[in-house]
Amino acid sequence: MNFFKDRLPRILFAIPFVLHGFIHFSNAKGLMEYVPALIPGGIVWIYLSGLVMILSGIGLVTDWYAELSSKILALMLFVAIVTVHLPVFAAHGLSHDTSTLLLLKDTSLLGAMLTYTSLLERDLI
Repeated sequence: MNFFKDRLPRILFAIPFVLHGFIHFSNAKGLMEYVPALIPGGIVWIYLSGLVMILSGIGLVTDWYAELSSKILALMLFVAIVTVHLPVFAAHGLSHDTSTLLLLKDTSLLGAMLTYTSLLERDLI
């Protein structure tokens, strides 16, 4: 296995998810504002999503259930886009720079994750 061609891209793709997972644990109360009020459970979702991001990121790097990990992360990105980013964007439009950037970033990551998942399913990586 070529490190620069095979392993390094997986590591670079997974690091942000793992770090963001740890942020969910270190700043759970600060992230509560992003949990839509219509979703019961509150802070439990912050901790659960943080744990899932950490485990899935590790799965991507180590090939430990990499296909399942990529599907779970894709689902989490989709849920974040629909329940967090789109409502803020709908309310504020382009005037809220941060939410617009997060919407665009997560949409791009979702596309990349779906591509990655497709490559894993076809044993191309």
